[in-house]
Amino acid sequence: MSTWQLHILLTRTAQIYLELHFCVELHTKKALFGAIYSNSLLVYNVHSLLHLPQDVRKYGALDSVSAFPFESFLGQLKKKVRRPQNPVAQIVNRVHEELRHSEATVPIDDIHPLKKLHRNGPLPSDMSTCEQYSHYLRSDTVVSCTEGNNCFEIFGNVALIRNILLTQCGKIFVVYDSFELSGPFFTYPLDSACLGIRKVSKLTGLMHVASIDHVTQKLVILPFQDDFVVLPLLHCNEGSVL
Repeated sequence: MSTWQLHILLTRTAQIYLELHFCVELHTKKALFGAIYSNSLLVYNVHSLLHLPQDVRKYGALDSVSAFPFESFLGQLKKKVRRPQNPVAQIVNRVHEELRHSEATVPIDDIHPLKKLHRNGPLPSDMSTCEQYSHYLRSDTVVSCTEGNNCFEIFGNVALIRNILLTQCGKIFVVYDSFELSGPFFTYPLDSACLGIRKVSKLTGLMHVASIDHVTQKLVILPFQDDFVVLPLLHCNEGSVL
């Protein structure tokens, strides 16, 4: 087994454990890891990988028992501490202040989800009276037509959103282009398409229109040789766009 194969095996198995509620056995042994990366790297964290299958069987997908949200939130709590004395009291005071401030703010339902009005197109001829926007705020992510942040899955295809439209009757649509060719990026230890990882190429160059409800998974798109590789963005809560 090559270094690349072992890397793919470890990272993709971890992704399966994070996303899915079934267990795939990790057959890689510590001796194989040591032979490739050296025994000096056989630390406790590497050994703990061998116990992931049991944890998945007992608790389900690792994301359901992950401590990452708490560790990430710890960074926000540390920013509330302004001096070394009485850190806990400072955090309690800051949280209380934020709660009082939030009660006086506008409810989220009253905030318009469409942001950054523009007139740059592209615009289908039969939708020329629509307002055009660059961003649409959802609870889980920001739908955007900004290059580098506009790759989504629409009707099962990898698409690049070019515009966001608001009709006179209040309906929201996206204008998008899609890739003609799509296939797995790797096939070991399983077909990468099963994890939503695909190699794509050749944009159609055509304008397609779909309801905002059909914009599903947000994707990360990366150049690879003459093509592109797309990966699902697992944690999509990006906050608001002003």
